[in-house]
Amino acid sequence: MITWRTATVVSHAKAWTGAQELHVRLHDPLPGRDDDPDATVRALAYTQLVGAPDPGDHVLLNVSALARGLGTGGYALVVGP
Repeated sequence: MITWRTATVVSHAKAWTGAQELHVRLHDPLPGRDDDPDATVRALAYTQLVGAPDPGDHVLLNVSALARGLGTGGYALVVGP
């Protein structure tokens, strides 16, 4: 099952060809967690697929692997605006 979350982009981080790392603030905590509401998570946007979100933009994330602690390097994946 896919776990979805919406978030607000806080800032840009590293970028390389075709990808932009972002820091985002989730609108709701990950399942089973009571995270600090001001905490941010890293998200990865493949820019040719979803564009390059700017700080303040709202994005839809796939957080399935992050929520389950799987080995994705700790990134949520941006799937849309």
